Amino acid sequence: MASVEPFQIAWPDVKEPPAAIKKWVDDFYHLADNQETNAGERLAQLFTPDATMHGLAGPLTGREAIAASRPKAWITQKERRHEPRQVYTTKADYSDILVFGQLKSWFKNGEIVDVEFIAGITFSGDTSKLPLCSLYRVWGDSAPWMKAMSKKE
Repeated sequence: MASVEPFQIAWPDVKEPPAAIKKWVDDFYHLADNQETNAGERLAQLFTPDATMHGLAGPLTGREAIAASRPKAWITQKERRHEPRQVYTTKADYSDILVFGQLKSWFKNGEIVDVEFIAGITFSGDTSKLPLCSLYRVWGDSAPWMKAMSKKE
C-alpha cells in the first residue's frame, strides 16, 4: 500500500492515547477504503480471531468473514473515504473507544453519499503494544445508502 498521510483526529486530552491505538485507528480506516486485493486480509488481521464486526450489511464473525466481506464492498461503490474526526474513551487504557467521523462514498451509478458515522470499538490485549479489535459496531443513517443503491446505473 502506498504511503498515506495520517488522519487529523482529535483525541481526548485527559491522557495521551497509546500510539498503538492511534495506529490501529489510522490503519483500520485507510484499509476500509483500500481496494487492493490483499486489503481485506490486512484489515482482518486488526481483529481477534473470533471478533464480531457490525456494519450496515449486518454482523460478521471471525477474521475469515471480515476478510471475505471486503470485495463485496466494491460491487456498487467505486471509491469511498472515511474521515475519523473525534475519539472518546471510557477506559484509561483506551480499550473501549467511540470514533465520530464522516464517510463519503462515490457509487458506480453516479450517486454520492456523504454521511456522519459513529463507531464503537472494543480492544483485547495490551493496548500499548498490539491492540486487536474484538468488537466493532458502527451506527449511521442508512436511508442515504438505501436511496443511492436503489438507483440504476
